[in-house]
Amino acid sequence: MFLGQQNSAESYTDPCRNYGTSGTDANTVANCIADGLPPDFNLATFQASTLQGGNPNLEPETSESFTFGVVFTPRFAENLTVSLDYYDIEIENAISTAPTSEVISGCYSSPNFSDPLCALFIGPDAPVIEETPSPLAPTRRNSNQQISGILQTQANLASYETRGIDFQVDYGFDSSFGLIDLRVTGTYLSDYDYLPFTGGEVIELAGMFGGDPAWGSPVAFAEWQVNSSATLTRDNWGAFISAKYMGATDDIDAAPANLENTADSVVYWDVQAYYRWNDVTFTGGIRNLTDEEPPYVTAYDDMNTLQLSYDTQGRYYYARAQLAF
Repeated sequence: MFLGQQNSAESYTDPCRNYGTSGTDANTVANCIADGLPPDFNLATFQASTLQGGNPNLEPETSESFTFGVVFTPRFAENLTVSLDYYDIEIENAISTAPTSEVISGCYSSPNFSDPLCALFIGPDAPVIEETPSPLAPTRRNSNQQISGILQTQANLASYETRGIDFQVDYGFDSSFGLIDLRVTGTYLSDYDYLPFTGGEVIELAGMFGGDPAWGSPVAFAEWQVNSSATLTRDNWGAFISAKYMGATDDIDAAPANLENTADSVVYWDVQAYYRWNDVTFTGGIRNLTDEEPPYVTAYDDMNTLQLSYDTQGRYYYARAQLAF
């Protein structure tokens, strides 16, 4: 709410550029004429002055959730537990900002600048912007005919909807080697939809990878993620092995020029063992046992992968000793 506000020059696509010959829709043509622009209007650069930062008038986000779960413990299989949980979550009035080009295109394509997005035009002579306004379009353009004065502070604009199923299977039994516990946990992401602002385009992220709407950093929204593990426990020692699976995802902004628009599925294997001697416990293990490389995708933070979703460190050995007293 109380972040400082500052002026920023944001690149944008001007809907009035060569509107006389570009097949522009009738509403946009009428609005470009209202701005006093010629049919062959063009500029060397298109950068819009925007006001960014906090907003003391923010309201709380609101959320509605529906969940339903069942737990199955069959008599025919002692120590077997199966649980399923369905979730349906919707968040409204989520705090976000509207992209500059989408604000401009939404406003100019509406009859007589009637779209609610037009309210985000505060004009070139607004505080912090402080540019000379155009005589014919003083609330939208500066004297150079660049769009100027877009309000891009935080606002209650966005909404989220997500649905899916979480599941877990546990089974334990005694063997000649010791107590063995098996576990499988996972989630199926049916939907993860993000609407940046009313009237905008819904972004469907389930099964895709791209910028996280909440944090901006690129991540993978795999439909399937499953963790499996087996634990062996004896009197004074034990061992553990796990496999972490993440399904393949596709680039939400796929381009034909990219070398790779799909992040392949991955499986990470981890192993660990411990030995307890008197009051000292020795533990050793290996993360990413098979040295699985992160999937290659074009660009994305100049790493050609998704650093927040995949292991970029590779195989990792560790050991520790713990004294209890």
